[in-house]
Amino acid sequence: MLVLICLALFLSGSVIIHSTYPGQQVVHLNEEAEVEVGVEDDFSNYEELVQQIGQLRRAQAQKLFDASKALRAEIEQEGQALQSKLGKEVLHLQLQLVLVSLEKEQQLEILQRINQLQGELQEWEEEAQLEFENRLAQLQLDHELELKRELALLTPPSRSLSLDRAY
Repeated sequence: MLVLICLALFLSGSVIIHSTYPGQQVVHLNEEAEVEVGVEDDFSNYEELVQQIGQLRRAQAQKLFDASKALRAEIEQEGQALQSKLGKEVLHLQLQLVLVSLEKEQQLEILQRINQLQGELQEWEEEAQLEFENRLAQLQLDHELELKRELALLTPPSRSLSLDRAY
């Protein structure tokens, strides 16, 4: 639409066009008003850059999600192995309590050992949760730094600040 208006004014003889800097033109309309006409390439380059930034961010988010999922699976696998090991021992002790006639003192020792094993499992779960949180925080930091490096390679220094805010 702007192009049609400019063309009509130019054909009528009341328009003067001159360049102010590369990629930008100022159109004088009867010397009363000025309209800036930018080159569409700047806008399409900007749109393309924003799309590339979005793609990088989505790819990095997916990488982080996959890494955190793998970390969670690793810790759960360790927990299942420990729970299986301790569970077998607890089951063996419980069977002793039920099937073997023991003195009160022996029964008390077995009950204490069962409580100790259950406490070890609970302690491991708490430590595993803390380890998961620490390792996840490190993963997030690593992925954020990698994203910033990729963005720095993609964007020129003069635009990097404004594009960080665009997303």
